[in-house]
Amino acid sequence: MREAAIDLDDAKAISALDKADLLDDAVTFYGQCRSGLEIGRKAQLKVDPSRVTNIIVMGMGGSGISGDVARVLFEDELKVPLFVNRHYDLPAFAGAGTLAIAVSYSGNTEETLSGLNTAIERGAQGLVISSGGKISELAIEKDLTLVTIPAGIQPRAALGYLSIPLAVALERLGFVADVGPAMEEAIDLLHLEVDRYGPAVPLAENPAKQLATAFFDKMPVVYGSEGITGLAAFRWRCQLNENAKVCGRWNMLPELNHNEICGWQELEERGRRAPLVFLRDRDEHPQIKKRFEATRELIADHFDGIEEFTAVGESKAARLFSLIYLGDFASIYLALLNGIDPSPVDRIESLKKRLVE
Repeated sequence: MREAAIDLDDAKAISALDKADLLDDAVTFYGQCRSGLEIGRKAQLKVDPSRVTNIIVMGMGGSGISGDVARVLFEDELKVPLFVNRHYDLPAFAGAGTLAIAVSYSGNTEETLSGLNTAIERGAQGLVISSGGKISELAIEKDLTLVTIPAGIQPRAALGYLSIPLAVALERLGFVADVGPAMEEAIDLLHLEVDRYGPAVPLAENPAKQLATAFFDKMPVVYGSEGITGLAAFRWRCQLNENAKVCGRWNMLPELNHNEICGWQELEERGRRAPLVFLRDRDEHPQIKKRFEATRELIADHFDGIEEFTAVGESKAARLFSLIYLGDFASIYLALLNGIDPSPVDRIESLKKRLVE
């Protein structure tokens, strides 16, 4: 096993590697969320909710997950269906009754631009959340609702700017109840969690640094269940990919009990290099609780240990963000252990250039 590139308690070594201060973006994330709340409240909405029969949130990567946040937070109260679209095209049902919400941090995501153009052609109402770029220009040209958010950070670090104004817009349009109390609780919780996960907290007392250490030189596997913990598991996988440049896996109960649980059976040696994490929530279905325990018993021997983290907070928003926040910090610390600047995503940028050649 190779040695870690740095000591996670060495502030100078961290600063030298983290050239774009992605770790600082994580530390100040609670402030971003509060700003996102105000941006959503002040946005000029040009949508007639009485015409909306369905909502399509279009976005990719760190922008697209904002639609998933809305989907899982409001699935019990949304008055119309909400669909998250990660494609150039739109489903056949998209039309005049659609509220097409295009979320692109850069404003130049080609899949999202394509989807928004199709939505406009079909007579849908549009709402754009972006920091600028071509999609903002299109919103202005077509007189769509444009929610402008601050530029200058990585899209995956801008979840507060991308997801919270979307949630507030849904509230203001009457599709969901007041989101303010839940978001305020989430913001206060994130502020407190900095004192557990921040770089000034030593490894011996820091769960995020300890998690990164457990993941080092291995392939992490993260399991949640349908709803907020499944989404958090997906976010962990994405952050491990982009920040740490590590290939991890994620899945959700109960579905994985119908397939993937068998997949580890003949991978014992590889599994021993795969730490497994269960993400749990207090509101799990009783059968999901049983499934987690049964799954642990059946596959524990195939993994390099199993850790379990339970969402914290009263509201669904607070509990979701509590799990996401731990994974965000751990992925950045893992990048640093790998001797990698967590911000650049060279392969993604290289692929984009090839697509326009």
